[in-house]
Amino acid sequence: MNAPLRFYIILLFFLPLCTIAQSPSSDSIPKFLRFNELDSLDLPPVFFERREELDASRNDKGLVCSEMASLYYSVGNYQQAIPHYKCYATHLYKTGEYFYTGSMFNNIGLCFQKLNDKDSALFYFNEALKMVARNKTFKDEGARKKYYHFVDVIKANQAEYLIEEGLLDDALPFYISELKSARAFSRGRVLLSPLLNLSKIYYLKKEPEKSLAYQDSAFLILNQVVDAEKHKSFLLLRSKCLLAMDEFEEANLAFLAYHNYTDSLILVERQRNYIEAA
Repeated sequence: MNAPLRFYIILLFFLPLCTIAQSPSSDSIPKFLRFNELDSLDLPPVFFERREELDASRNDKGLVCSEMASLYYSVGNYQQAIPHYKCYATHLYKTGEYFYTGSMFNNIGLCFQKLNDKDSALFYFNEALKMVARNKTFKDEGARKKYYHFVDVIKANQAEYLIEEGLLDDALPFYISELKSARAFSRGRVLLSPLLNLSKIYYLKKEPEKSLAYQDSAFLILNQVVDAEKHKSFLLLRSKCLLAMDEFEEANLAFLAYHNYTDSLILVERQRNYIEAA
């Protein structure tokens, strides 16, 4: 599963969602969230300089932590992303924004998942579920639907470990629920993660036809939105499914499309780095 996406859309997509509850005291902050704030904010000076250029009147260290966490996650530096997610979670928790604190816990869980630390990942996924449950006051029906979808997202993250154990039929209902709750309020980008998850699980269940059906739905969305990582994942998975069906020519075309798409992304990244260094 391509988490990141899951990982950074969560905060942007669900703001604003739940009402802010009464702020807790500093002493009530969970022990696993406590850390040396000065150490966690040891960020590159150039980042603060850039922030000052963008908005000289703003001094929001919590938001800086969030942005840095997303940056570290996007480049695969999960060890550095974790303390910055914790930093932002602490700021959110202090103001009683439990839903968004839970979203940061989910992101921390995804980091540990990437680091192959199962126990820590499951711990933070469980804490995310408990935290978001503390604030269930919704401003409207749309907010309620988004809340329950986020709960499904967290449970789908947990289900990754069922797949690792070969318990595909046990994992499947979590992904179906994730897609169903996503369709309750969206027809766009947010559907890509559950569609990818279901495509993967049906491929693993040796049902490539069903996997391809979900992929077809995803490509309709990808014709309208840009999500490079998921686009790559769908193309590669498509080639595998077609190969499993002995559709060798179509499988080769799908793999060639994956290869060309990947090469184009590398070229764009090199050009961007060249421009920034100039």
